[in-house]
Amino acid sequence: IRRKVTREGLSEYYLNGTKCRRRDITDIFLGTGLGPRSYAIIEQGMISRLIESKPEELRVFIEEAAGISKYKERRRETESRMRRTQENLERLTDLRDELERQLQHLQRQAAAAEKYTEYKKEERLLKAQLQVLQWKTLDDQAGVKEKEINRLELEREAIVTEQVGLNTGIEQARDQHSQLNDSFNEVQGRFYSIGAEIARAEQGIQHQQQRRQQLDADLQQLSVNVQETTRHLENDREKIAMWEEEIAEIEPELEITDAAEEGAAEALSNAEDAMQSWQQRWDEFNQLAAGPRQRAEVEQSRIQHLELSLQRLQERIEKLDQERRGLNIEDTDDDIDLLQQEAAEVELEALSAQERHEQLIPQISECRERIKQANDELDTCRSDLQRKRGRMASLEALQQAALGQGDKTTATWLEDQGLANTPRLAEQLQVSEGWQQAVETVLGDQLQALCVDSLDGVGSILDGLKAGNVCFVEGAAKSASSGVSLADKVSGNAALLGVLGSVRVADDLIAALAMRSSLAPHESVITPEGLWLGSNWLRVSRGNTEQGGVLQRQQDLQELREAIDGAEIRIQTIVEGLDADRNLLKTQELDRETLSREVQQFNRQHGELKAKLSAQQARIEQVLARRQQLDGDGKEFRNQFQLEQESVAEARMTLQEAIESMEQDSGKREALLSERDNNRTILDAARQTARQSKDHAHQLAMRHQSLSTQR
Repeated sequence: IRRKVTREGLSEYYLNGTKCRRRDITDIFLGTGLGPRSYAIIEQGMISRLIESKPEELRVFIEEAAGISKYKERRRETESRMRRTQENLERLTDLRDELERQLQHLQRQAAAAEKYTEYKKEERLLKAQLQVLQWKTLDDQAGVKEKEINRLELEREAIVTEQVGLNTGIEQARDQHSQLNDSFNEVQGRFYSIGAEIARAEQGIQHQQQRRQQLDADLQQLSVNVQETTRHLENDREKIAMWEEEIAEIEPELEITDAAEEGAAEALSNAEDAMQSWQQRWDEFNQLAAGPRQRAEVEQSRIQHLELSLQRLQERIEKLDQERRGLNIEDTDDDIDLLQQEAAEVELEALSAQERHEQLIPQISECRERIKQANDELDTCRSDLQRKRGRMASLEALQQAALGQGDKTTATWLEDQGLANTPRLAEQLQVSEGWQQAVETVLGDQLQALCVDSLDGVGSILDGLKAGNVCFVEGAAKSASSGVSLADKVSGNAALLGVLGSVRVADDLIAALAMRSSLAPHESVITPEGLWLGSNWLRVSRGNTEQGGVLQRQQDLQELREAIDGAEIRIQTIVEGLDADRNLLKTQELDRETLSREVQQFNRQHGELKAKLSAQQARIEQVLARRQQLDGDGKEFRNQFQLEQESVAEARMTLQEAIESMEQDSGKREALLSERDNNRTILDAARQTARQSKDHAHQLAMRHQSLSTQR
């Protein structure tokens, strides 16, 4: 056997040169007596210690010598593994409880998440539908508004175009009017000038016509004279002789005729000069008279134009006054007061609903906090209950194994006999605190005994039990005791009180050893630690087998059942309170949603009223602005009307002055016309006289020439 220790503190074991485990080496030495404190190596003082050693110390040597130390070591290892396994099981139980608690919490969260997902899907769907409906509504409204805007835009453009056209037309009309006035004045001046020229031309034409007529007459007369002269030429030749005689007679008359012709020519020249002087004065008069007449015509035309303008201004002023009378804001003021009152009422209702809504928020938060605390407490209680149930299940499994209920053959037989639910003795005993170990030590396997009413009926069924251990006890009344036996520490079924009655009790080992001398042969004494002594024997039960701690375990099970019942009651109370709080929270949330909708509705109504109020106020502002504009336009039109009236009055005055001037010129014109007629008569008479004188002189000259020629 060889052991190798490395620098890292690790050990390697070799058996006959082959590497093996430490346990293999231990198994070889177990039962051989070899060891640091074994009996195979005798040291000084060891024999005296062996003789003086206590039973527990002797037991080590005896077991080593008997060769059972190996099995005890295996048992210790097995128990250690079992303890570790039990600890692992407890840890696994705790982990399972924790995982179950977390799983429940996660399941609730998963359910809540699924509901939340469904609600979110539904919310998204409803929102999408709502947005689609809103979009369709808004799109329809936008289409209608867009059409209305386009229509109004077209109307506005048409009105603007018409206005621009009207303005342009007005400007053009004004320019044209000004040009026409200028043209009219110019044309009128030219008219009167041309009229004067025409008058002069007519006078000249008339004079020329008269002159032409005179010349035509003279020409005709000359033609006649030529004809007569031609006709009488022959006669005149015949009469030359006579004419010569007549020449002498004609020459004095011819001189007289020439003198008369010269006088007539001078008179004609004077008459023509007088007529020309009159014509000049007539032209000057026409030029002077044309100004008042032209002014009169211009002013009359201006008066007509101004009267039309005054009529149009009066119509526009009446239209403005009519439109201003139609712009009544009293009804609008009443509507605004009513809207302000409604808006104030809606605002108060909204504030009241908002205040109630805000009051609900801390209540809802408080209720949610209570629900959260209740859920946490419920999770804690359920976890504790689950842990207790797991603990109770483990204890029940151990208790069943300790009470022999794990034997399937025996369990099957008891079930066949109808004794499967028969209580065990350990389940009906109540032991005083601290004496459970002592009672278990004394009773041992008898704690697994089935408690029956009578043992008489048991014997007939024992033949059916082919294998297994079964113990029956019959219940009995508890008798009086001395008060110092183990039976006084036990209550419940008194079937084995006789066994416990012969066992006296001591507080410790020293007291028990002191009582040995007073024990009867059938009596014994036991301590709370389970040290059981007779007059000449001692029994120790520590770390016993599955029966160890049966009574304590039974008491723990009873306490666990009571704790579980209390926990279930507490959980039920918490669940009821939680349900009440959830219902309250649901009611409060419904109230909050209702109030929130009311607040939104009130706010929407308030917004609509504000919009209407703003629209009314805007309308009032528009009406006031329109009124102001109408007042300005009316004032401007009235001022223009007044100016036009003043212009009309001024034009009438100018027209009156022109008319008066024309009336004054009328007398002058009549005098000039009378003078013209007189001059024309004189001129005609002078022309006639001059023509006659000329004709007579011509006749005489012709006669003289004729006579001279004939002569």
